[in-house]
Amino acid sequence: MSEQSDQQKFAVLIDGDNAQASLLPQILAEVSKVGLITIKRIYGDWTTTNMNSWKDSLHKHAIQPIQQFRDFPETFILKLDDSKTPPVANVTLTPPDG
Repeated sequence: MSEQSDQQKFAVLIDGDNAQASLLPQILAEVSKVGLITIKRIYGDWTTTNMNSWKDSLHKHAIQPIQQFRDFPETFILKLDDSKTPPVANVTLTPPDG
């Protein structure tokens, strides 16, 4: 088996309305220390200007934006993603910055 397949797999799901875009490189670096990030998604209302800070990070870090028109709790993001996400060993959620 390859080294990649032996690593723990992580999904990084980000609440873009409440997390700080400036912390993204550190978040990804920390998760990468313990496993392989296989899924990266940012949830938020992309029609608002407060999501502009994330736009440069999307391409740079290969993150999939997911449109959410309401502010949902993190547990809802997990349930919502359950049907669309391939199996992973771990899920990392970014905490609100406040």
